[in-house]
Amino acid sequence: MIRQMIIARIVRPAALIAATFAVFGTAAAQQAVTRIEGKVTDEVTGAPVECKMYVYTPSGKKTSQKSGTDGTYLVLINEAGDCKFVFAGYNVYRKEETLNVPPNTQFKDIKKDFKVRALKEGTPIFSVRGFDRNSANLTAQGRKELEGVAEQLRVNQEMNVLISVVADEDQLGPVRAQAAAEHAKAMDAWKKAVKKTKKGATPPDEPVAPADPVDPNVQLLKDRINAVKNALSAVKNVDVRVKYAEMVLPSTQQPTAAAPVAPKKGKGKGKSAETPAQTQAAASSHATLVASVGKVKQLFD
Repeated sequence: MIRQMIIARIVRPAALIAATFAVFGTAAAQQAVTRIEGKVTDEVTGAPVECKMYVYTPSGKKTSQKSGTDGTYLVLINEAGDCKFVFAGYNVYRKEETLNVPPNTQFKDIKKDFKVRALKEGTPIFSVRGFDRNSANLTAQGRKELEGVAEQLRVNQEMNVLISVVADEDQLGPVRAQAAAEHAKAMDAWKKAVKKTKKGATPPDEPVAPADPVDPNVQLLKDRINAVKNALSAVKNVDVRVKYAEMVLPSTQQPTAAAPVAPKKGKGKGKSAETPAQTQAAASSHATLVASVGKVKQLFD
């Protein structure tokens, strides 16, 4: 009986150790190295893309590297399960993809190509009627587009954007025309007064031509830029990552001068010609708020 008890005490630990080695041996056997390789290309042009890559293994380990100038990459994984590939950097929109690595007991090759959206300076993001007419108040569409840009900048921390604002129409032309009309009227009155001046009397002073008025669009564009800045104020490093520009009016919105009006014949003959008025452009429909991809830095700048 004593001998059987001694044998049982020896056999049971030995069996437990053997089972433990069997479990760990199986787990270790399932972690053979898997080589994942392929190419990263632009989803629009198909051209190879050199960009930063981050690989997260099923256990949460993170490795970083970059695809080559020809777009190729190579990653070694010794875990089974879902691996997350994250593409990011100055020159691409952030993108995530998951690749499942099956359990294997021998070295294995997996071919996997990825498509990303390359960032190129000047690429349009949106172009809309972003403000109320001759106002710095953003329209609902303008606010929506700016919210979308703010989200893109949040996700793509290294992305830069150029925001351009445009006036709705020429506002200086009508102001100039009004000033010119008032001056012409004053000149006509002065000429009549001079003719009526008695000999030896001092004639009235000639009216001074008005100074060129300030263009209302100058202040309007500054106010519009400030409105956009307020809308994007929560973006990280917004002062560095977002630049602004003032665009000129489209040619269809530029004013044109009408032909001079000839003086009437008969009574009143000899009067000066009436001051030509400026014709107004048709109601504007062009975009007043435009966004495009800003400066794209080189990899690892």
